[in-house]
Amino acid sequence: MDKNIALSKAYFFILVRFIIIFFCLVALYIQHHPILPQLFSLNESKLLVIMLVVNVGYILVARFFYRHAGIFIVFQIALDLLAESLLIYLNGGIVSIFVSLYFGSILAAGILLAPSVSFVIASLATISIAGIALTYFLAAVTTSELPWLKANAYPSFEHDFPFLKSYLFAQGLSFHLVALFINWLSGMMNRQRILHAEILENLSDGVLVTDEQQNIFFINQKAKDILQYKTLESPIGKPIVEILDSTRHSIILKMLLSQEPCQLQIEFPIKDALVPISLTLTPFATAKKIRAYILILRDISDQKRMEEAVKRANRLATISEIAATIAHEIRNPLASIRGAIQELRNSYCMGDDRYILMDIALRESDRLNRIISDFLQFSKLRMPNMQQIALSHLLEEFIFFLKKRSDMADAQIHTEIEPDIVIAGDSEQLKQAFYNIAINALEAAIEKLHLTIRVQRCKLSQFPGQSKYHLPTLDEMGVLIQFQDQGKGIASQHKAKIFTPFFTTKEHGTGMGLASISKIVDLHQGLCHLETIANQGTIFSIWLPSPKTGIWDSMRLQQKDAH
Repeated sequence: MDKNIALSKAYFFILVRFIIIFFCLVALYIQHHPILPQLFSLNESKLLVIMLVVNVGYILVARFFYRHAGIFIVFQIALDLLAESLLIYLNGGIVSIFVSLYFGSILAAGILLAPSVSFVIASLATISIAGIALTYFLAAVTTSELPWLKANAYPSFEHDFPFLKSYLFAQGLSFHLVALFINWLSGMMNRQRILHAEILENLSDGVLVTDEQQNIFFINQKAKDILQYKTLESPIGKPIVEILDSTRHSIILKMLLSQEPCQLQIEFPIKDALVPISLTLTPFATAKKIRAYILILRDISDQKRMEEAVKRANRLATISEIAATIAHEIRNPLASIRGAIQELRNSYCMGDDRYILMDIALRESDRLNRIISDFLQFSKLRMPNMQQIALSHLLEEFIFFLKKRSDMADAQIHTEIEPDIVIAGDSEQLKQAFYNIAINALEAAIEKLHLTIRVQRCKLSQFPGQSKYHLPTLDEMGVLIQFQDQGKGIASQHKAKIFTPFFTTKEHGTGMGLASISKIVDLHQGLCHLETIANQGTIFSIWLPSPKTGIWDSMRLQQKDAH
């Protein structure tokens, strides 16, 4: 239980007990009309003074028991029940004016502990009052004296036993009706709390509320996570300047201290990553004045990621739209130009300067044709035909055909593949992606290709590049596929552009290889990440989700829509 809340409950209970003891002493004074010194000679008064001292002791020890506030309150209610029974016994039994004190214990149990506990206390109160009545009845019947009471100083009901039974039944019923009322009232209060505190506590957005003096009035768990507040002690009631760091939270502090409504977006450091956060400060005002300030902290990582995905999809859609035009407007005339130059070249001798120039033109025409072919292939990437694939078998087949290339004769390819891994994917598209990665590694090799392929089961939280995606959940299980080479690597200034279509640092490259890899991985609802150090090598990581019926169904629906 929160320390401040626990102590507030304990102190409130102690304060109420002080008030009750005071009014009990006043009631005794009115009942007996003694002079003041004689008042404290009564056994009832002595008991009340003892309870007063015990109550003072509660104040002194309360802050040491806040971690076990429930047990502390149970102990107090049990002791109160005992003291009330003893006070009623000393003051005339069932006709005592203090019988109503039982209602206080029943209320306290229902409010401070749980509604169901009030029924237990009601039953104990009924048993106690019945025990006192039975004690008085037996004393009257046997004409014996009761301890701590003067002879004949208490009422007798030996000749009115039906009244005694009726009284005890009515008194017990009233105790339990009060407990029932508390239970009903608690249900209403719980519904209100669910509608307010618990909904706010479980919001996906952070909520921080401060009062007029800039003290924290409310803060939910999400806000604590964003602000990285990890102290066990509750921040409720503390000044905002004591909770927030003047360096890390400087912008948030300025917003709150300005007390002006505003909205802005910042990048906030959370767990060693910069996360985009939207901040909205709104005053909460009544007709007369502002009562509080509400700060909403919203993680907009998904929104930013979606915006990037939309921009990227729009770019790809634009590329697809112009692909057909490029095919007709460039490729056909290019074929005619190449044919004409080839015919002209055949008219000259091989050593002629004109022959050499035309040969260069033919080679550049072929290069331009390759660029257009790669471009068209990239733009025509279809939705994957999702099937259940044994990944080890797919990679064995890929490596077998890769080694058949003439330029792979000296390549050293090592594999570390976890067995029995099954994924959902399009085998042809995945082989195309793996092939592009291997060709890039070959072209980046310093002498000969040293390629290591690793495959293992992996949670999303363990994927090397998950931090840049700001994903809402990291518990999803998937498969990590890594290609590691020992080549020249990629310069740091080029890392941000490597997945952009047509960006290349190679003399004869088209810039479509990594772009097509990224698109294939996106179509498989996966992630890709590249780690590289210049002249030391590159690790290309792909994360693909584990097979799920929902993913396959959504893919098939998209394929159906596409057709």
